[in-house]
Amino acid sequence: MPQSPDRPKSRDRARRRLSGCVQDGDARRARLGASGCRGGSLNRAQRRPTVAPRREEPRPRSAPAPVLTSLEIQAPVCGLVVAPSSTAKGLRNTISTYTVVRLMATSDFFDELGPVGMGSRTKRLGERIFGEAAESYAELGYDFEARWFPLTNLLARQGSIAVSEAARRLGVSQPAISQFAAQLEDAGLVEFVADERDGRRRVLTLSPVGAELVSELEPVWAAFQEAAIELCMEAGVDFPAALRRIETALDRASLGDRVRAEISRGVRIVNYHRDLREHFATINLEWLSQMFEVEEIDRQVLDDPETHILGPGGQIWFATTAELGVVGTCALIKAKTGVYELSKMGVRTRARGQKIGEKLLRRVIFEAYRMQPQQLYLLTNKRCQAAIHLYEKHGFEHCSEIMDRFGGSYRRCDVAMVHRRTNGLAPKRPESSSDQLKP
Repeated sequence: MPQSPDRPKSRDRARRRLSGCVQDGDARRARLGASGCRGGSLNRAQRRPTVAPRREEPRPRSAPAPVLTSLEIQAPVCGLVVAPSSTAKGLRNTISTYTVVRLMATSDFFDELGPVGMGSRTKRLGERIFGEAAESYAELGYDFEARWFPLTNLLARQGSIAVSEAARRLGVSQPAISQFAAQLEDAGLVEFVADERDGRRRVLTLSPVGAELVSELEPVWAAFQEAAIELCMEAGVDFPAALRRIETALDRASLGDRVRAEISRGVRIVNYHRDLREHFATINLEWLSQMFEVEEIDRQVLDDPETHILGPGGQIWFATTAELGVVGTCALIKAKTGVYELSKMGVRTRARGQKIGEKLLRRVIFEAYRMQPQQLYLLTNKRCQAAIHLYEKHGFEHCSEIMDRFGGSYRRCDVAMVHRRTNGLAPKRPESSSDQLKP
């Protein structure tokens, strides 16, 4: 099989290093040592000492870390698949030498950016995962690049596959798969053979060396799997499922389609500014005076939102359009540490029917969870059925405990609701909604 001139010796060394790899399940667990299949290194006493461990020279401080560009990203178990495009040559060894900068958890600008920075943040996370996976492979003595994992694993399961089919299965371009295949062929891990069903077509398959290496890597990949599960559990998120939902949503409507739709609606959600203070009062007084008696607590909050909402740690948002100006508002009031009330939410009568209220509600719920609340609740009245349906649609549920604790705040309050993410209950999905929102 073809090999590049610089590969045979390193491949022979890798094969000798792997020759002591275990075959049965008990020995595989022993090979992973005290780490308990959590991605830790092999017990050195159990590794055949035929070759001294490979050591990498530290990067000089003046040398900048390589920049990854033009990357196509997917998400298998061991990390994200990064496929260099035709404009990103020379990335073959980038991951193994890439030094990932571990950012401090505090003062991360991406936290300020929020969802708009999702693409860049996902890329940064992918680079970090790849860098740490590369460190693990090197520490364990394997001459294997993390970005080879998906195609190698696919071949191990499938046996043989055409480049076009591999591109479809992995969700990347055919040129990307061709580049991966060339790298793996150069490493002696794969080979192109004639298709048994159609001799005119060439398919990709593992070489004998590649099949042997895959067999040796299986316990390592199992450790990656367990480490990834542990990481997701520690973070409290099913990351693969979340990625799948985002990808499915993008299949329904691309990001570009969504951006164009938002621009056409012309609705913007903006934070409180003193110049907008009068709108907070007039929008809420409009619906309050039409349906209920304006209570003293209403007047205090509407007359001085800085003291009663912003000062204690709450926030206020406004919905604006180019045509109608400020048309909606909503507030988060900090009731106590970790407990927030969604309150003073309304849309001007002339702006209803444009889903402005629903957009406001989604934004406020999102912003509320950036504060990591223990509880998010609201108080309303049974006469506001349209608003209650909208609240239910977005995850709020009726709660007698909230009614007992906070219902006495307003004389008109006879309904209390809590958001399901702070209540631990399943969502309800009503059939209709309205923009007419009431507190």
